[in-house]
Amino acid sequence: MLMMTEALEIARVGAVLPDLVELAAAAGVEGENSVLRLAEDWQSGALRFDGPGEALLVAGFNGRTVGLGGITREPSGGEAFRLRRFYVLPAYRNRGVGTALAIQLIRAPERSKLVLTVHAGNAEASTFWERLGFVPVDGLPYSHWRLPNR
Repeated sequence: MLMMTEALEIARVGAVLPDLVELAAAAGVEGENSVLRLAEDWQSGALRFDGPGEALLVAGFNGRTVGLGGITREPSGGEAFRLRRFYVLPAYRNRGVGTALAIQLIRAPERSKLVLTVHAGNAEASTFWERLGFVPVDGLPYSHWRLPNR
């Protein structure tokens, strides 16, 4: 888990998207476009994580943003929510940053009785989500789901 001398700070993004230049550049080097797509969707108003039960969180250390992740209604419909746009700088992976973001979003009371989904884009992401209780599914518009706590 987190093995740093600094405290991890997680904040909910409000009306203004924080500077994501470092995250977008690092993601681009990895061939990942989710951070850039998030910024474009935010700018256009297509996705702001501001619907009922939705949220976008950023994680950082001493004011430096090192990761982000959000949750929206499942775009394919229904009462589910999708965790999306997760990205953590490579130097901060496997230190609990992504897990802390995901757990804060998963454990929100308004989502405890709903199906949660993700679309894991690669094997590393699949492993991450499966460690958090998500199960792979086939033939659906997402790769994994987590059934509600009953």
